[in-house]
Amino acid sequence: MWTRSSSFYSWKISSTPSSVALVPVFLSNSASVSLNPSNRVETDTNNLSGLTIGVELVAKPSILIFLDEPTSGLDGQAANNTVRFLRKLAEVGQAVLVTIHQPSADLFAQFDTLLLLAKGGKTVYFGDIGHHARTVKKYFAGHGAPCPREANPAEHMIEVVSGSLSKGKDWNQVWLNSPEHKKITQELDTLVADAAAKPPGTVDDGHQFAAPMWEQVKLVTHRMNISLFRNTEYINNKLILHILLSLYNGFSFWSIGNSVSDLQQRLFTVFSFLFVAPGLISQLQPIFIDRRNVYETREKKSKTYHWVPFVTGLIVSELPYLVVCGVLYFVCWYWTAGLPNDTKWAGSTFFVAVSSLFFS
Repeated sequence: MWTRSSSFYSWKISSTPSSVALVPVFLSNSASVSLNPSNRVETDTNNLSGLTIGVELVAKPSILIFLDEPTSGLDGQAANNTVRFLRKLAEVGQAVLVTIHQPSADLFAQFDTLLLLAKGGKTVYFGDIGHHARTVKKYFAGHGAPCPREANPAEHMIEVVSGSLSKGKDWNQVWLNSPEHKKITQELDTLVADAAAKPPGTVDDGHQFAAPMWEQVKLVTHRMNISLFRNTEYINNKLILHILLSLYNGFSFWSIGNSVSDLQQRLFTVFSFLFVAPGLISQLQPIFIDRRNVYETREKKSKTYHWVPFVTGLIVSELPYLVVCGVLYFVCWYWTAGLPNDTKWAGSTFFVAVSSLFFS
């Protein structure tokens, strides 16, 4: 489950709502996918790719969507669906920038503009692709590299620039000397000048995050609760740890008496309760490190939410399970060890036992 949701960002969206309306449709097959790495769930690559794109779209970028090889690892149908979805976004006014390697002819036909780079990042072509790639085909045909009718234009260009059809020609120098280069340079200079003369298209509202702090706390805590509830391996290990340690402790000091010499055994059995803490720490530490790495890499850098909701969600999501574990430990240990049955002693011991788990 991801934190970016429509309630997180809907108040920021002011134009072209149709692009946002496409997101639920695009994610319909990925809505129930769990991405918690501790669950060891093998997520389908198609769903993961769609979910990754959808998470960024929900935030509604005001200027540009940049995707680095979104079709990598996808089958033909999934790749076509992804590119056609990006095509729909472009048609409603969203700028989309995509890096793609050796696309099929159908995928290549979905794009409007091509920036073709050779080895070393040198520009070979930058401009319109044209209907059925006629514009780019015309450019290469005019410089002695016509594309056969049955060939894939994308693969043909790669062979011409860096493959067997290059014939030692410096296509970067060909581009620099071409009239297309002069035309696109003038067009870019005009766009830069017009943009510099206009006022900024976005206004800073002074807020570091899109949602208020309390809204962040509620959403992140809800996400942490669901993520922890799905992690059955972690929960089962926690319950088993408390049950086994409590029984071991209780039967090690079976039916302690009330004499003065038994006072030392009571002290030892209470002291043994403290050894639950190392087990809890060793269980919680890997999960915390994984979540912290994700937060530091993604949410913190993208300003999705503050670190306070992150820590609050981690703590609050653990509390119900700690209460259950505290009850199980107390029931399996207290009367097994033969400790006093009086309410004032049993109640105070129960309170201290559960409280100690919260601070461990």
